Amino acid sequence: MATRIVITDAYSSLGQAILRGFEHTQFSILIPKSHVVDWCDEHQVQEYLDAHSPQLIINTVGWSEYPTESQREQLVQAAGNIARMGRRYACDVIHLSSFRVFGGENKSSYDEADRPSPLGPAGRSYWEAERIFEQHLQRYLCIRVGWLLDVHSDTLLSRLLSGLLAESPCAVTDQRMGTPIGLQPLVKVVVSITNQILCGAENWGVVHYACGDACSVEELAEALVDHLRDDHNMSRDLWFVEVEDEEHPLLAKEPVSAALTMRRCRDDFGVQHKSWRQGLGNTVSQYLELHNSYPVPAAD
Repeated sequence: MATRIVITDAYSSLGQAILRGFEHTQFSILIPKSHVVDWCDEHQVQEYLDAHSPQLIINTVGWSEYPTESQREQLVQAAGNIARMGRRYACDVIHLSSFRVFGGENKSSYDEADRPSPLGPAGRSYWEAERIFEQHLQRYLCIRVGWLLDVHSDTLLSRLLSGLLAESPCAVTDQRMGTPIGLQPLVKVVVSITNQILCGAENWGVVHYACGDACSVEELAEALVDHLRDDHNMSRDLWFVEVEDEEHPLLAKEPVSAALTMRRCRDDFGVQHKSWRQGLGNTVSQYLELHNSYPVPAAD
C-alpha cells in the first residue's frame, strides 16, 4: 500500500504547487477540501485522521507572506489540532513557517539556532504555531522560508511588480535584506525532505530554506525593472522611501532582516543554495500573463 500523505491546504498557491510536486511520486496524496475537514476543528481532524491513517501531514494552512487576521488564527488553531492529533495517530508533520518569527535584533541574517522574537502579529502567530509543534511532537519539522517569489499570492514580489506597473511611484528601500526563494525550488526541497523523512531521516526540529545570495528590497526591485525593460520594453523609474518611514507598508512591523541562513537544511538534508536570480525573468512573465498587466513600452 502506498504511503499516505495529507496536504492540509492544497488549494492555496503554495499548496497547489506542493501537490504538483508530488504528481510523479509513489505516494498517495490526500487533499481534503474545507467542507470535508476543517483543520481548525479538533473533532473533524480526529475523524479524518482516524479514517485515513496518513503517515505524514504537510501543513500549509494559513501560510502567507502577509497573513490576514483570519489566516493568523488558522495558523495557530490548525497547528494545535494537527499537533495533538498527530501525536495520537503517530503522524509525522512537516509545517511551513516563515522568517517573520524573527524581529528587531541588529542582525544581518538568522540561523536556525537564533531565538525568535517576532515584531508583529504575523510573526507571533508563526512563532506560536512552531512552539505548539515543539510542545506536542518529537517527529516534526518546521521549514522557515524567506521572501517567496510567487506571483499567485500576496508576496513582496507581487507587491513590487504591482507597484512597478502602476502609474504611481514604487517605493523600495535598501535597508531591508532578505533571501528570496522561488516557488518551484521550495517545492523540490519539500518533496526531497519528505522522501528522506519517510526513508528514516531523523533530522527533526526547525530548518531554514533560503537562497545563497541575500539582497535588499531595492536590489530585488531593480532586478525586476531590468527584466521589465529588457524583456518587455518598459520605461520606468524607481522612487525610494527612507527606511525611517515606519508607516510605509513595506516597512511597518517588518523584521530588521528577512535573510535566513540554511545550515541545517544543507548539512542534514543535502540541500544546496540557489540564486534568487535564477528563473526570475520567467516569474515576471508569469505575473504579467496572470494579471494581463503589461508595462507601458518605452518611447522609440
